[in-house]
Amino acid sequence: MILCTMKTWKKAQRNVNLKDVVFSLANWASVSTLLINKLWKNLLPNFIDSVNSIKISHSEARAALNTSLQWAEEQNFEAHGNYAPQTFKRPRI
Repeated sequence: MILCTMKTWKKAQRNVNLKDVVFSLANWASVSTLLINKLWKNLLPNFIDSVNSIKISHSEARAALNTSLQWAEEQNFEAHGNYAPQTFKRPRI
């Protein structure tokens, strides 16, 4: 079990910016809902599946991601690494 103190949590929050979040979300898009639910059920046996899940098409998700990236660029957010907007792979550190 990972324990996180308030001090380390605040430090982690300071080291994450909007582009980091957007790229993390883009990587999560490749993880299937079934896998996520199975992992949660292993961790929390009483986990309840969402019966009325919202279905979002790939094109809708991509459009939302592109809008977020464009907004981040307009706001001059800086990233912690060199990101290529066409790909969603983060550089290894």
